[in-house]
Amino acid sequence: MNDGSARVQAAFLDAECVAKLGPPNAMRFMFHPDALRPYIVNWEATAASLIQWLHRDAATGRGGLETRALLRYLTTEALFPADDETEAATRRLSG
Repeated sequence: MNDGSARVQAAFLDAECVAKLGPPNAMRFMFHPDALRPYIVNWEATAASLIQWLHRDAATGRGGLETRALLRYLTTEALFPADDETEAATRRLSG
């Protein structure tokens, strides 16, 4: 983890939350509802851009299995509880 990432984590996340989420990963922290996601004002636009980025990387083979696994994780039910609004947003984000 770099210094900038450490400062963001310290400002927005408590140590218990970081420990619960496992090894630091900026994408996981951005998407998780108990991490940075509540602080992102334009969440839907941000999430759409990040998911598209990961889709491109997965399609071109960049990042390999880790990228595909991260993409699967970030689009799981655990991160997108199935209320009507969130389900619709998930469909839009997933393409």
